Amino acid sequence: MPCGSPPPPRRTNAPAPKKAGPSLRIPGIPALAQVLPRLGGLLALTGVAVATAPVPAPGTAVMTLSSGGQEGAIEVSLRASAATLSGLAQAPSAAREPAAWQRAAEAMANGSVLLRFSAQADCHLAAARVDRGGLTDAIPTLAATYRFACAHPEQLDSAAMGLFAVFSGIRRVLVRYDLAGVRGEDALNLGRPVVSFVPLY
Repeated sequence: MPCGSPPPPRRTNAPAPKKAGPSLRIPGIPALAQVLPRLGGLLALTGVAVATAPVPAPGTAVMTLSSGGQEGAIEVSLRASAATLSGLAQAPSAAREPAAWQRAAEAMANGSVLLRFSAQADCHLAAARVDRGGLTDAIPTLAATYRFACAHPEQLDSAAMGLFAVFSGIRRVLVRYDLAGVRGEDALNLGRPVVSFVPLY
C-alpha cells in the first residue's frame, strides 16, 4: 500500500437499512367528524344500528306475539297511532281532549277483549300495561303490552282480533308471531279478523 494512502474501508455484516413503509395516519378530530356520520349510515344499512320503530300507518295497528319465559306464557305488544285509536281524523292533544285519551287507554288495557285465543288453549290475561309516552311524539301513538297465561299452550292454534269492534278507526292489524318455534305473520282486516298460527317461514 503506498505511503500516505488512506486505509481501505472495512466491510461489515450489518444489514442494509430497510425502506420505510407507509406511515399509519391517524385522522384528527376534523377528519373524524366527517367519517363518523358516514359510518353511522353504514351501520344503519347493515342493521347494526337499532332504528326507532316507524309509526303504523293511519288505520293500522301492529301486534307481535311471542312465547314468554314461563311455560304457557304469551307476551303480546300492540301499537297504533292515537288518531287511529281515537277514530278521529287528527289526534287530539291530551290538553284539549283528555277524555279521548282516557277512553283509548282504558280500552287498550282490556287485553282479554282485544285478543281472544282459541278456547281449547284456556288462556287468560295475567298482566297489562299501557304506555302513553308516545303521546308527546311528533305523531302521537299509544302502545300496550300484555302477558297471557295458557293452561294448554300446545292446543293454541288461532287468535281472534276484538280490536276491530273496540276501535272503529282500525281497518288493518299487522300480526307477527313466534310461539314455541312456530313463526309467521299475517295482515288481518274486518272481513278476516282471525290469525291462524301456521308457520310461513
